[in-house]
Amino acid sequence: MGNSHGYRRSGLQFGTPAYHMMYGGRRSLPSLSNRSSGQVEDAKKKFLHFVFEVDFDFMPDTAKLKLQIFDHMTKDARVTVRDYVKSMGATSVFRANQQLQRELHASNRIFQGNCTITKATKEYILEHKVEDVRELFVIEELALCTFFCFAGVPHCDASGWILDDIVETEFESITDIAQYLTRKATVWKKPKHCTAYTEFTGRIPKNLQQQLQQRNAEVVHGRQKQVATPFAIAKKKKQVAKKKEAKVMKKKVLDDQDDEDDDDED
Repeated sequence: MGNSHGYRRSGLQFGTPAYHMMYGGRRSLPSLSNRSSGQVEDAKKKFLHFVFEVDFDFMPDTAKLKLQIFDHMTKDARVTVRDYVKSMGATSVFRANQQLQRELHASNRIFQGNCTITKATKEYILEHKVEDVRELFVIEELALCTFFCFAGVPHCDASGWILDDIVETEFESITDIAQYLTRKATVWKKPKHCTAYTEFTGRIPKNLQQQLQQRNAEVVHGRQKQVATPFAIAKKKKQVAKKKEAKVMKKKVLDDQDDEDDDDED
């Protein structure tokens, strides 16, 4: 097939049998530039903050929240971020903002991204993507370990309740727990209930306010019950897994003993 210059294109064309035999059926994904890589890392942090700074307590499983959290980034970065968000149990959509483009007198289109999370997104990350939110567990482990040490508990017994594999680069010197947590709260903000966002459009349970007030009152008066915090969920699952493993080992030992008794009788 000719082109505007009157000659045929040379070389193998993508999609032809000869191209597939020579190079394979799929184009390889381009490697990210330094600019795109920086944008992707920034978007990942924004996404994780969004997930863990939104509270879905007492909401139905269908509850969800959509916010515009991603700024303009390159096409390669947008594709990478979309795949990352999808792997975390959420969705994201990037659209060109023509009004912003006119206001900034930009020659190229400016994209902004919305992200939608559900009540199950946080639980999915805690179950399948724990390493992505390791920083949260490190903060909780260091604060708890310091509290126990200040109370006179030996360090060997005070550590490892939440994380037992903290590396040297993750350690921080803590002289005041309240000050440490306050400083971290400027990075990881206190969760805000999803219904407090103007962007929330779902159904609000009738007794939600009463339940939230009761929960807050329990916290203020130091009578908070064992709630399913992200760390409590992860710790509980770890304990359940250890119990199951212990039961399996115990059953195996008993079966081996029964086999030995049968051999003795023979």
